[in-house]
Amino acid sequence: MRTKIKAIGSLAALAVVGAGTTIGLSGAANATAKPATVAPPASSNYTVCAKDDNNVPVRIYNAVAGCSTGYHAVRWSTAQPKTQVNSIPAAGPTVLTNVGGSIRTGVTKLGSTTLDAGTYDAKVLATFFRKANTSSDPAFANIQTYGTLVVWTGDSIAPDFSNDLTVGGVLIPKVNSTTLTIDPTANLDSQLQIPADGTQVNVGVFAYDDNSGSEGTTGQPGAGDFSAALQSATFTKLNV
Repeated sequence: MRTKIKAIGSLAALAVVGAGTTIGLSGAANATAKPATVAPPASSNYTVCAKDDNNVPVRIYNAVAGCSTGYHAVRWSTAQPKTQVNSIPAAGPTVLTNVGGSIRTGVTKLGSTTLDAGTYDAKVLATFFRKANTSSDPAFANIQTYGTLVVWTGDSIAPDFSNDLTVGGVLIPKVNSTTLTIDPTANLDSQLQIPADGTQVNVGVFAYDDNSGSEGTTGQPGAGDFSAALQSATFTKLNV
């Protein structure tokens, strides 16, 4: 059988008190005016005046002033769980040496971090670039190129793609400019499952041509035309 505790004022996390047991309750009944809430001393966790449904005195530990007769200061831990957030530093434009082919072997890694087991909210933002004045590059006269952002765990992307998250189909537009054009972005916002402590998590990018060719790859026409930058990458552990 459980005894309910009524709180005067806002009580976000009240300990449940079982019959015959007092958990997280303290204070003494006294005749002082009953405020809606009690501001605790710096060293105290007592914050709200409360009583049970039948106005039956509850067992208490130490006397604290501030609650009227029949009310007792309710205690709960003021320490909040720390939010575990890991991040990967932003990285400036990195030339893509592989365009087309397999993402498993052609991905360009932009950074990595190590996560413990759990479920994470992964938020990653990357931007793709095309080198200035390449809209007239004959190598891409009839070709469009697209970028993919990928997050994977472990040393490499698994053959069955069971360890990666991707956002693809980001068109890298053809432009005429004297500088790199920061236009196309890939935004990954997804949950990431980490199976074991100390798991390496990587962020990388990949590009491919719509003709399934290799234009833009080192040693091929258009080599060095494409690059990508990591704007941000955070992994927030969820309490699930």
